[in-house]
Amino acid sequence: MKEEAIEELKKRISQVLSRNRGVFLDFTQLSADELVQEINIYYQELEFQNEELKRVSHNLEDLKSRYEDLFMNAPVGYVLYDENFKILSMNNRFRNLIQEKSQKNQRFALQFDRILSADSQDAFYFHINALQKEGGLQKCRIKIQTEPDAKTFMMESIITESQGGKIFRSALIDISQEVKLELQLEEARKLLEDKNRELQQYHDRLEGIMLAGNLAWWQMDVSTGKVTFNENKTRMLGYKAQDFTHYSHFTKLVHPEDYDGIMQAMQNYLDGKRENYSGMYRIRSSDGSYRWFQDIGVANTFDKDGKPLSLSGVVFDITELKKATEEAQRASKVKSEFLANMSHEIRTPLNAVIGFTDLLRDANLTMEQREYLENAHNSAHTLLEIINDILDFSKIEAGKLDLEEVPWDLQDLLQQIIKMFKLQAEKKGLSLTLEIIQPIPYQVHIDPIRLKQVLVNLLSNAIKFTEKGSVILRVDVNSLPSKNTATKEGTFTFKVIDSGIGIPEEQRDRLFKAFSQGDTTITRRFGGTGLGLVISSDLVSKMGGALTFESQAGLGSTFYFSITKPYEEYPEAETKAVETSVDHALESSTTDRTPDDIYHILIADDVVLNRKLAEVMIKRILPRVEFYSAQNGNEAIELYKTMKPDIILMDIQMPVLDGYSATHVIRELEQREQRIPVPVIALSAGALQEEIQKAYVAGMDGYITKPIEARTLKNTLYKFLSISSDMNPTISVSPTNPSTPISHFERDALIKRIGGELDLFHQLIAMSLIQYKEYASEMKEALTREDFIKLRQLAHKFKGSALTMSCNQLASLLAKIETCASDDGSAFEQLFAEMGHELQIVEDLLQKERQ
Repeated sequence: MKEEAIEELKKRISQVLSRNRGVFLDFTQLSADELVQEINIYYQELEFQNEELKRVSHNLEDLKSRYEDLFMNAPVGYVLYDENFKILSMNNRFRNLIQEKSQKNQRFALQFDRILSADSQDAFYFHINALQKEGGLQKCRIKIQTEPDAKTFMMESIITESQGGKIFRSALIDISQEVKLELQLEEARKLLEDKNRELQQYHDRLEGIMLAGNLAWWQMDVSTGKVTFNENKTRMLGYKAQDFTHYSHFTKLVHPEDYDGIMQAMQNYLDGKRENYSGMYRIRSSDGSYRWFQDIGVANTFDKDGKPLSLSGVVFDITELKKATEEAQRASKVKSEFLANMSHEIRTPLNAVIGFTDLLRDANLTMEQREYLENAHNSAHTLLEIINDILDFSKIEAGKLDLEEVPWDLQDLLQQIIKMFKLQAEKKGLSLTLEIIQPIPYQVHIDPIRLKQVLVNLLSNAIKFTEKGSVILRVDVNSLPSKNTATKEGTFTFKVIDSGIGIPEEQRDRLFKAFSQGDTTITRRFGGTGLGLVISSDLVSKMGGALTFESQAGLGSTFYFSITKPYEEYPEAETKAVETSVDHALESSTTDRTPDDIYHILIADDVVLNRKLAEVMIKRILPRVEFYSAQNGNEAIELYKTMKPDIILMDIQMPVLDGYSATHVIRELEQREQRIPVPVIALSAGALQEEIQKAYVAGMDGYITKPIEARTLKNTLYKFLSISSDMNPTISVSPTNPSTPISHFERDALIKRIGGELDLFHQLIAMSLIQYKEYASEMKEALTREDFIKLRQLAHKFKGSALTMSCNQLASLLAKIETCASDDGSAFEQLFAEMGHELQIVEDLLQKERQ
């Protein structure tokens, strides 16, 4: 039995070891010792396998821990749920998304499909069914919403299944931002499509407008000269679009006279000298005629140095506009010439009518005759006012009415204006007063003629429309801060206040319109052109102010404006002299006068530079002189009437009315009004004997040729102002920076003439450079029109300015143009070319003096 048991044990051991090693082993033939040895070996193998199992188990636990950590803390949500969608497990990311607060090992009662928004459930079920049928994985977008009012998350879900479709896993990625961006991109895409449609519509409209309005657009590559444009540009010229692909294809068709100008305009823009490219030029069309174009362009792109790389712009066909403008200019010139001629022709006999009616006032007349005379006299004055208004309005329309502001005694001017209306106001029983709120400075830089014109018009209207009560001219001064102690600035406010008929609200809009009055019955009752306030408003605007008013029907009106102007205070040493000037004048009337007396001198010259130089030279001789400036004979006459100058320096050739005629009128006024004759000294750039003789025949007392010499001027003033030669001051002349005289520009001669005053020297140069360009331009225009009379007149005017500046060679050439008797354009063109060459030399020399 024992042996049988041992055999049975051997069999079992063989089976166990065979099963463990995977190979059939037969230990039945082994001895007991051999069997024990095999068992020991087996035991050792078991020990080794046990250690290996422990190690594998530890690794599995570690992997499990890592997996759980990765699963729980992954940035992507993971959820495991069964076929009934009951959630079995989830990671932290998903828990946070659905706001689940359960602990890690707690069983979840949540249903996965119930945390989906209603509009996501159908899509989810569809992908679950597809997964069960097809396997693999399914992707779908779902919205998670744990509560009805909770935040909604858009998720991309990647679904897999296991255990034969019993268990499902979903990896959930929050794509809310991506979906939001997609929506924004979609909105942007739609907006862009809308804008593109609008842009296309705008482009189509613009093309239609360009076709209708003769406009075209263009683009140009600066480096290559390649151009692109719409077809309208070539259509306007009658060419084909393929004929123009380069900038030169256009420029070769530009009129020769316009080519240099348009090329220079383009270059100036490319060089940064201008803010944009613009030019006006003519291009030859396919039929050989030239059409006018206005071209405007700007840069699109720039290089690293800021230089334009490409340009784009528009071009306008302005041929018809140019023709209309030229026609309007011709019509305006004809109108201006007609008005000027008619003004002269009407005013000459009208002045005689006024003069003779004044004389007849002193005659022994019956009451009926005196009434007729007064009617004729008043009608003549009314007609003269109307003519003056129309002429001034014509100048304003043409932009040719300029102001000339000079230092002036404003208080004296105001008193003169009040005196003009004193009698008229007394006749109507009105109180007329001048109210000066703050003391008025010694001299204010104004245009006295135009300021007087405005105030006279306002006062005239106030008295005209006031039946009873008062009219007040109120002036106030508000000084402004200034660093310059010699010349300051102040705001001068002028108010004309009346207690007249006032202006109803419904009539105020028409008040400042030409040829219009507040009420048509006003014209019938009071007369007038309706231009007075229009002209006054424009003049005030030119002075830097704005004419406005306040009024109430039946209670009166207030017209007022403010202008800011430089002024000079009374010097302390002169205050007393100014206050006693009247007494001093009475005392000195029977004795020789001195250079320190106050003198009033009227200078009539249409060249500002000549007047400026004469004033400075006179100031060195007579330090306390007050100047009145006129640009033509008519202005000289009007100033003479009101200002009573001590002497008049009268240029011979002036526009509107020349010096001869102006002197003749002044002499007639003196005889008619029994005035003491005022000395009139002729100024002229010529010294012909017949011209001098003509001056004396006209009633002039002396003759000074240009350029004016200081000694000649001084001797003339002393002679005709009765200044004692014993009091003759020495005029110091000490030119600085002496230089060798230059025949083109005698610098030292000019400095000597102005007494070495370098500030004035540089002012004259600056003025000359501007004036010479204007003269040359006007002469060129006259030459182009073959208006040789105008050309000679301009040459005379230019010659006087050149002589004043000691540009004698230029003056000589201008004299040749002035005296050229030929009507052959080629003769004038040759002289004009020589003059242009000399002018360039002179301008270069004058420019150097400015540096």
